[in-house]
Formats: sequence, C-alpha cells, structure tokens
Amino acid sequence: MNSFVHDGEEYTIDNTRKVPSIGDMDENKKIIFVDFNVPEEFHEGFAVHEIEERKLIKKGHTYEFSHNEAQKKEQAFYIKKFGRIRGIEHLKDEERVVTDIFGRYNEEEMREIITIKEEIMPIAIKARTN
Repeated sequence: MNSFVHDGEEYTIDNTRKVPSIGDMDENKKIIFVDFNVPEEFHEGFAVHEIEERKLIKKGHTYEFSHNEAQKKEQAFYIKKFGRIRGIEHLKDEERVVTDIFGRYNEEEMREIITIKEEIMPIAIKARTN
C-alpha cells in the first residue's frame, strides 16, 4: 500500500486484492482500491480517477458523466506528470490494461459491475447524507 496526495488530501492506495470494478474508493477511510492485476505505474491515475468520479457522483451526476469527467482529470494528471505526448500515451496504455482485465469477466459479471457502479454507489451516498 502506498500513500498518494491529491488536492491536498492524503489517500492510501490498496492493491492487495481483486476489485470487481478494477478501481473503487472508501472515502471515509481515504483508501483507493485498485485491482491487484493493475501495474503500479497506473495506481496514481486510478486514484485521481476514483476521487474525481466520486466527487461528481456525490453531486448527483450520473455514473457515465462522472466517469467521463474523471477520465479528463486523469488525463490532465498524466499530462502534468509526463508531458503532453507521453501523458496521453500513458492513459492509452492504461486503457489497454483495463480492457484486458475486463476481458477476463464474462458478460453477466460485466452487467453486475455496471449495476454496482450505477445503482449502489448513489444509494450508499444518499444513505450517508440522510
């Protein structure tokens, strides 16, 4: 497990287990979960993605919108870290890894993962705010 700072907040990246959605977050404990199959070079990008995605979902945006906006923030993170060309290539490399890992799931497992992201997260967030 590694520490990671984003927007002045410290998080822990935990990649010690299988994560069905490949990346997830426990915002109360400030832990970013990254599937153990994801190479370390992508962990910080995943962390940025999960943090930014969660912020937007909490504001009431759909998962799809939140995911797409988080991708933009992740790309900006990689560009800042590696420069424009290498940053974009790094995100493309990450997408290939994600596609490969998701390719190991069957269609039913994929539907379950999407359902969790779209339905369970907003319900959990609503429950915490009531």
